[in-house]
Amino acid sequence: MPAFVLYLHGPYRKSDLPFYKHLARGKTRMAVDGGLSFFIRSGLRPDVIMGDFDSLKRDPAKLFPKTRVLRFPSDKDKTDTQLAVEYAVAGGATSIDIVEPFLGEADHFTGNLMLLAALVSRPSKRSIRFRVMNPAYEIIFLNSGTREIVGEKGDTISVVPLTETIRLTCSGTRYKARGLKVRRGETVGLRNQMTAARATVSVKGQAFVFHQFRR
Repeated sequence: MPAFVLYLHGPYRKSDLPFYKHLARGKTRMAVDGGLSFFIRSGLRPDVIMGDFDSLKRDPAKLFPKTRVLRFPSDKDKTDTQLAVEYAVAGGATSIDIVEPFLGEADHFTGNLMLLAALVSRPSKRSIRFRVMNPAYEIIFLNSGTREIVGEKGDTISVVPLTETIRLTCSGTRYKARGLKVRRGETVGLRNQMTAARATVSVKGQAFVFHQFRR
């Protein structure tokens, strides 16, 4: 079953193209509306193009005539990102990387995070690995689970509770924890440093894990 990578609208800098191209290897590549600019700049071909294309000045079907194009009206209840995630889930995705080059508009960014949380919370979807990615960070949603974080010594890891309380366990970090009780609104889970290239974070409850890369 496939892995998907969704490229959203944003500035794809030339210096970051190697990172984004590496992320696409072995995955079904989706251009979500303005995310088509990544494929234009990188020379890669998307497997699927979808959106209302309100931010595009060129016809995607002419740019990539061999690629499937799914068009939606701009006046709709769901965002292009939600439609793309639902498409990937329906396609049997085992993992979905959502590439968001920059934080952008606060409502869209927060909405994408909550979309991730809502999907992973469903019992039938808990086996799907979701991430929000760019060259500066990755954001993972944990629902009473464990994740190995792969990075570099000096990377920072922040755990933000979504439920009223969580129990946090982490290793491979400067500040270790074992079943630490963290309440929603507390900042004790912020800015822990990795002491090696790998760290492990376990959560009982629901939380976002922010892994910021050392650059």
